[in-house]
Amino acid sequence: MGKLDQVSMRVSASMRDEIVDRLGDAILEGQLDPGERLNERVLSEMLGVSRPPLREAIRQLEAEGLVTSVPRRGSYVRTFDGDEIRELYSVRYAIEAAAAEYVALDASPETISLLEGMLRDIETASSQGDPAVIHMDLLFHREIVLRSKSVRLLRTWDQILRELRLALLLVDSSFYASTFVEKTHRPLLAAIKDKDLERIRWFTQELRHVGDSLGAQWEKFKTLSNSAKAAEGK
Repeated sequence: MGKLDQVSMRVSASMRDEIVDRLGDAILEGQLDPGERLNERVLSEMLGVSRPPLREAIRQLEAEGLVTSVPRRGSYVRTFDGDEIRELYSVRYAIEAAAAEYVALDASPETISLLEGMLRDIETASSQGDPAVIHMDLLFHREIVLRSKSVRLLRTWDQILRELRLALLLVDSSFYASTFVEKTHRPLLAAIKDKDLERIRWFTQELRHVGDSLGAQWEKFKTLSNSAKAAEGK
């Protein structure tokens, strides 16, 4: 392969990655609704790109769990059913419970101080109604996984991150009231600080309850969405 071909491939990969980021952000920020068909013509005009790299980006987003494709019908922003959400949150629980235990066994004052600072930032954001609070909350949980020093746990958590962000598009905003940190996150951090593994498992169980609640919302959304599509088809 010549040098010009190698440069062309790097440029193409760079363009695809940029489209993946921009289109992924549009999905995760709710600019494209769950279940919405991805119209290649409209998207190529909106993003100012040609269709070949756009198609590659869509395939990448499908691999990341944000898009589903139906033969002869096209690609769509992914939707979930309740069982998928509950499974996703069971995986999240398993990762974060194990990570929190690892952190507790070797928690430095620096780690505890950093996590406490992140909680203060989340509380400030939630009290002001900042829409970035979900992102900040996920960063807090990722930091726990990162501080576990487990490469496998972090890799698995990062693999489901975009699915989590998409799933959280339907989270009830009341969940992020200013008191949610005090009721859930601070007790978990206190258990980590005290190296109390039983309490850690107890408080990380909250993730499964969130999964049950969120799963029910996605079931409702999917039912309404299917009803609307059926009505349009009449």
